[in-house]
Amino acid sequence: MEDGIASGTSPDLESSLSPNVYHLVCEVGSQITTTYSYPVLTHEGLIEWESLHQLLFGCYKGSWQIEKDFEQHVTKIAPFAKVVHDKVMNENRGVVKARLKHLFQWTTDSETMMQCLELLLCSDRMEPCQSTVDTCLLLTTAILERSLGNVFLMKNSCCPSMLKDLLVTEELEIIFGETALFCLRILMGPPTSLNLRNLLWHGFVKPGEIPERYAMFLLVLVGSLGQVLRDKDLDTRLNIVRPFADVSPQVSTLDAKFPDLNLLSEDVSCLFNELPIILQGSKSMWFKALENFQEERYSWSAALILQLLESILRQVFAKSNGCPERVLTAESSTLFTTFDEILTGTLPDGSENKVRHVIGDEILEMLLDLLVYPNGPRFRDRLSHGELDFHSINPILVLILIHIIITLSDKLSDQENFNKNVFFSKSGRLLCSYKSLFHPIPMLRDDYIKLCTTLDSWVCLPGPTNDELLANGLSNDTSGQFYDEVKNIFADKPMDSLAGEIIRFLEPFSDTHSHLNSCKKLKIETIFRARSELQLVTVLHQIVSQCAKVNENIQAISRRRFDQWEERQLRSRQRVNYLRFIVR
Repeated sequence: MEDGIASGTSPDLESSLSPNVYHLVCEVGSQITTTYSYPVLTHEGLIEWESLHQLLFGCYKGSWQIEKDFEQHVTKIAPFAKVVHDKVMNENRGVVKARLKHLFQWTTDSETMMQCLELLLCSDRMEPCQSTVDTCLLLTTAILERSLGNVFLMKNSCCPSMLKDLLVTEELEIIFGETALFCLRILMGPPTSLNLRNLLWHGFVKPGEIPERYAMFLLVLVGSLGQVLRDKDLDTRLNIVRPFADVSPQVSTLDAKFPDLNLLSEDVSCLFNELPIILQGSKSMWFKALENFQEERYSWSAALILQLLESILRQVFAKSNGCPERVLTAESSTLFTTFDEILTGTLPDGSENKVRHVIGDEILEMLLDLLVYPNGPRFRDRLSHGELDFHSINPILVLILIHIIITLSDKLSDQENFNKNVFFSKSGRLLCSYKSLFHPIPMLRDDYIKLCTTLDSWVCLPGPTNDELLANGLSNDTSGQFYDEVKNIFADKPMDSLAGEIIRFLEPFSDTHSHLNSCKKLKIETIFRARSELQLVTVLHQIVSQCAKVNENIQAISRRRFDQWEERQLRSRQRVNYLRFIVR
């Protein structure tokens, strides 16, 4: 959008990279044409480690001590990566794919790695598609992070949660060598490095801004790491594979919430061409995301949409809070403006974050559900760190993101008369009354309702007849013996309410319907609740969970003991204990 949410921030064709970051990523080393006197690739087409070591460190040792000035290293690695890119692109495609196919097997998703390689090899060498480099880097960095974590777990049991910390571990340096690991740090290490992973996944780069050399270089680097593992006979021992995160329960919940959420039609492509919040320069990425969706590459579509959505919301954040500089990437001394800050209640200075007033509570709750709440799918977080199986992404997660973007456009547009087709109207209806599904409070309410519903069935549990109880000197009617005790407990109550209190006390689960109806109708604000309240909710949730386990155990024991009673399989002491269990 030329004049919508971006007004007062970055013009359409301007970069969202700060000057220093833009210089490092887009300019440093880009004009250097180098002819190396030593081989860049081995005869097998992989990275020549000794040459790379000499290039980066020369006669210096201790690479971790000389990393502060990453610009110096980018100046060296950029032309090296360009040579690698050119050599691979000039080779026979079949030979390249055959060489790297088996060397990608150590990663968590060799199939996607090969698809990225194919995409780069088939791109126009003179003018590659703007989305190709970004797509390949998005997917490759996610897969690589997860794969490196698996290698780390061969040596240690606690993997660092952040990539920049993983890349400085002694365990990986022992396996891959300091040259390989430092090269990875230059490409996607701390904020002072090229930091390609974070720049892309957080939506700071515009289409075609990242030099294509880095995408192919990273793929060759991954294959070369695979050869290192093979040479050390570690690839066959890489059996510590963490299972992918399971978000199927959250998907089922969302599916039940949106039963009429259909796949995309041609109307959506036409609509995306007119949405005011989509900048002209990024439309090619949106259309590629829709194309990937139509071709059922849902993880590819999601990766592109998530980074573009974050870019849009960052502009909303910057404009609504009067801080246009926050659209740009932060320098190393300042945190990036990401979803976490965009969707929080207050700014670092304690003032109110005004994004809520701009996008509305329904969209905010949906975004918090999808991206932030621990009990939700945490879609971007898990996808970007390689925690999700790229081949099992449910399309409903991507569809919801698309509906959010369309509804956002209606709220943020300055234009009154762009084409609002059928799909647009449907998006508005879907989100107009959305309430959080994964915030701790509604989840506590839902689990409590489930517990109460199952407690209703206690009165229907099978058990001995009253005659059988009387024959054993017991009775299932214990009201009389507890009456006096209950009367004392409720002595301060009016006499006309005493009978009802006694019934609820003696038969607490006989009728929970009215209570459940009250709970279901209960409307509780969930956005930006106080931390102290959430701590209380956590304790209550633990109590409900323990009660649910006790209830499940009691019902299971009751049914099992009754079956044994019927079959006369209980010993004398077991019969006595069972009968006491029943009457109490």
